[in-house]
Amino acid sequence: MSSKHVFSYTRLVVVFGLASFLFMFLSILQFDTVTYQGYELIFGKTLVDIQPFGFDSVVSARLPFSFIALLAFTLPLIGGILTQVSRRLVMVGLACFLVSLFLLWSLPDHIRIVYTLFGEERSLSVDWVRSAGLYGAMVTTAAGAGIILFLAMKS
Repeated sequence: MSSKHVFSYTRLVVVFGLASFLFMFLSILQFDTVTYQGYELIFGKTLVDIQPFGFDSVVSARLPFSFIALLAFTLPLIGGILTQVSRRLVMVGLACFLVSLFLLWSLPDHIRIVYTLFGEERSLSVDWVRSAGLYGAMVTTAAGAGIILFLAMKS
């Protein structure tokens, strides 16, 4: 394969990696009628905090920081950049895309809501529904992995 075609394919991989990363700004998971964007799942969000009369919190609920969600959305971007940087890193880029695809698919299993009731903290497992943003991230990640696999086979 000519170096011009390889350069075009590696650029396309970077575009797919960037697209997967940008999907974190869309709706990723849904519970009942409330949807959460990817960045809220990554960095956390306070859902409820009841502090009567300015005292300590009696009841609070939050989405804590999720390292798995961070990896799921950043690994395709890293893999795309690594593929663009060097042809020797194509397999590392493929591994980034494949690990990200697995993490994106299993993301609903890893996101918990942490709640505090009268000072006692517990974790609540939620039956999440995947939203369009998550499916879009999975499609672009799978497409990037497919292109990298094609590059690896042609090299």
